[in-house]
Amino acid sequence: MIEAVALFGLSVLSAVLTRYVQRGSERLRLLDIPNERSSHTQPVPRTGGVAIAAVVLASIAVLAAMDVLSARLAWAILPAGFLIAAVGAVDDLRRVPAWIRLLAHMISVGWFLAISGGPPDFGIGWFERSELLRWVVTFVGFVWLLNLFNFMDGIDGLAASEAVFVPLALIALAYWHDAAGHSLTLPVIVAAAPLGFLRWNWPPARVFMGDAGSGLLGFMMGALVVLAEEDWGLSLGVSLILLGVFIVDSTTTLVRRMIRGDKWYSAHRLHAYQQLSRRLGSHKAATTALMLVNVVWLLPLAIVAAQWPQWSALTVAVALLPLLGAALWLGAGRGDAG
Repeated sequence: MIEAVALFGLSVLSAVLTRYVQRGSERLRLLDIPNERSSHTQPVPRTGGVAIAAVVLASIAVLAAMDVLSARLAWAILPAGFLIAAVGAVDDLRRVPAWIRLLAHMISVGWFLAISGGPPDFGIGWFERSELLRWVVTFVGFVWLLNLFNFMDGIDGLAASEAVFVPLALIALAYWHDAAGHSLTLPVIVAAAPLGFLRWNWPPARVFMGDAGSGLLGFMMGALVVLAEEDWGLSLGVSLILLGVFIVDSTTTLVRRMIRGDKWYSAHRLHAYQQLSRRLGSHKAATTALMLVNVVWLLPLAIVAAQWPQWSALTVAVALLPLLGAALWLGAGRGDAG
């Protein structure tokens, strides 16, 4: 009940703040002007992520001061999250070199893992044999997850919808495993901020989250993956399944572009979700279709992985291989976007 009240209250706050940010950005002409690589056709404010960051970071600080969240968790998240959001906000206003953004992401992920107690073993036997291996794999995966949220923020409502779905699904699965506790406050916060933001970002979007929002949400997804294993007893496979649409699309697109010899770090419109949006002729249709994949296909399989963790690896394969086939069929990372 408390979680539901917090979700509602913080989502309303996020919606109100997003509206103020949108209006201010329009007055100051802080707009994303469409170009040949854009998926939108009209100038749209690109600073909505400031509202998301404000709600997430302020809520964590306040609840930690009230002893609802642990001080250690807050200390692990707040400096890192602020750095990511701040660098992203600057990049939304004037371009920041990619290496500076990546460095900020790496510092933030390293800080979180160090302060929170290091990477968990995720219940993988060979993972436990080397502390260095656990750090390297977790660090690289965390940084990739942070960045792929930015890559997938290319059509109206998609990244925000994913950022609502994943935390709420983790909450439901945590309750399923009788793991409810104070730590569930964090996914409530993470879900509430993009939920309110969606009021203005749902197609046709009136505001974009920009790098400030997508970067912070990607970072928070990584934090939730770690906490899901450490605190709620949910295997890594559960998180991989829930994030499957984003992981498969981003990874497939990146690998194919690298194989083609493209400048993989440059802007493009070659993701599977962008191809789907063009085929359907609508951002709304594409976002809705992908969220249906989450609810109808991935969520039931995540429940299976949570219920029978010994079959987690097989369940991940069953969940993600059809997504890989769909991404390849849609042409992820291949050819001109047109």
